[in-house]
This record gives sequence, C-alpha cells and structure tokens, in this order.
Amino acid sequence: MPDDAKRVDSRDDLLATVSPKLMSPGAEPKPRIGIDMELLEKAERNAENTEEDDIMRRLDAPVLVVFELPDGSEGEKTFKLGQTVEVLKAFVEDEFEIDMGSCRLYLGDEEMPDPFSLSDFPAVSPRKACVVRVAGDVPERAQKK
Repeated sequence: MPDDAKRVDSRDDLLATVSPKLMSPGAEPKPRIGIDMELLEKAERNAENTEEDDIMRRLDAPVLVVFELPDGSEGEKTFKLGQTVEVLKAFVEDEFEIDMGSCRLYLGDEEMPDPFSLSDFPAVSPRKACVVRVAGDVPERAQKK
C-alpha cells in the first residue's frame, strides 16, 4: 500500500477514535436550525387529502339558516353543515322560546327528523341561505306584537 494511502487511512482511524471524545459526556447535541428538507419532502408526499379529510372539511362548511317562525317573524343563524336538526331545535328553543319537544322543522314540505344533519338534505348548501319553517306553539310572551 502506498504511503499516501496509509496516511489517509490513519487519519480516518484517528478521527473515528477522537471525535466521540470531543463532546463532553453531559453535552446534548445542538438542535438543527432551518428547514429539514427530508421532512419537507415527506410532508409533501403525504399532503394528498384523504376522503375523510374532504368529508370533514365539507361538514365544517358554514350554512346560513333562516327560520320562518309560526307568528310570521324570522330569525337567522349560521350553523355548520354537519350540525344536527336537534341542534337547530335547541337554538329555536333558546332564541324563540318554542319548546324543542313540540317543535318541528320543515325544509320546503319535508319534515327534518332529529337524527339527521343539515348535510343529509340535498337542498342545503353552503352557497345559499337555507330557509327552515318552524312549526310549534309560540308562547304568548314571545309572540310578535
């Protein structure tokens, strides 16, 4: 083996034995600063939306609901597309004092059953206001005068 090759090999051996000793025993490695390109590339590869992500994004979309009350007045509130009819009824009870138990909501001529959500009705879209007719007894104290 030529002398130059031995010299390189001996430097590598020396570096391999000395470098671990250069760090003090209690010292922790310094955190890396900057962008980790490997992690960035991995994130970009995994950036594809899953079907579940698309569904969750759709259910979080805001929908303006306009309530037509039995006394002829109206009220409105923005709900998420994934909200249930029961949540709408609770709002009607809190805001307009129409009992949830006796309250019925209609989208056009179709009654909106409790276990359903706004997303279950094809006519409901985040792009336009949703008009919901409220049927139920309005307490006298809450009626429009």
